[in-house]
Amino acid sequence: MTADTPHNFADLGMPFPLFEAPVVDATGFDQKGDCTVCGARRCAVFKARGEVDVVACYACLRAGRAPWTKFTEFGFVDAEHAAQGITHGTNSPPWPALGYDVVPHPENPASSGERWYSVRIAREHLEELLRTYSTWQGESWRFCCHQPAIFIGCWGIERWTDAARERGVEVAELIGEALDLRPKETSELCTWLGDGRGSLSTYVFRCASCRRLRGHHDAT
Repeated sequence: MTADTPHNFADLGMPFPLFEAPVVDATGFDQKGDCTVCGARRCAVFKARGEVDVVACYACLRAGRAPWTKFTEFGFVDAEHAAQGITHGTNSPPWPALGYDVVPHPENPASSGERWYSVRIAREHLEELLRTYSTWQGESWRFCCHQPAIFIGCWGIERWTDAARERGVEVAELIGEALDLRPKETSELCTWLGDGRGSLSTYVFRCASCRRLRGHHDAT
């Protein structure tokens, strides 16, 4: 990244309350494209993963005119679910002991005892999530303190090391807690994790309330 390269979307005059990641982590962003929603041409546009026909400019995305679906750890969220203040659902719900209100889906006799649950999240938080740009990491958007967390980027081991130093904890401890990994899994990830943009990547979120780090990882 050069001195002339914008660090994040706020530097471009297009801030997202839930997306503070560097522009380099935003695949599907084009500074000179055509908006298929309002017809604006040669403007900055965003394209969500899996969305073939919808390429939205910043104004359309922030106004809620881009009909994208967000995939989260509690199931997908679309405009219909956001209006109800619930996620579509998960079969691994955050039980009420964690402070979340869950809504059981009707039992399906063909599911061999598997039960799905929607999770209640305030409507305004889910609507904000739908007005947020989502790159391919967004298939598992994280929540904390009853709201969507802020995506802060694809982290390699150096970023994790800096964050652990700032928080006064060990790197493995921070990664294990943020990604909900067992000690052996954490050790293996630390061994193979490079700059965060290689074959193994971690996608990191920060809670807007308690500042806890959360995230997930995958191998491409």
